[in-house]
Amino acid sequence: MTHQPMGISGIDLDIVTGRPRQVVTREERQAQEELKEVKALQEAVQISQELPAVLPIVARQLENRLLELMKADAQCLSILQIIGAFRLKIDLGPQVAAKIRRQAMGVVLNSMTDETKVAPEGIPAEE
Repeated sequence: MTHQPMGISGIDLDIVTGRPRQVVTREERQAQEELKEVKALQEAVQISQELPAVLPIVARQLENRLLELMKADAQCLSILQIIGAFRLKIDLGPQVAAKIRRQAMGVVLNSMTDETKVAPEGIPAEE
């Protein structure tokens, strides 16, 4: 004899909900899976439509945060002082932050945020 509260023929409970399990047919299970796939596809489409608008904002926030961290970091300040000792006026912060952003975002996402100047066809770009 087992030590289950209702004996061998006890109620089969769903572990997650604590409610009695409902018998689900193969067709119902397949319909639920298809519904999950449709919802996931709809979410993916929505994200892909929102991504071009959101991605440049996030990229700028990352660059701004990197610049703030560089200004507060003692080692970065020391390096900038060394550069300043040579009387060079180089603002490396934005270039370094942009490089880190490009590396972090990868080729595909970086191409969506790339703000390079593109001239109309046949006209050379001015820099």
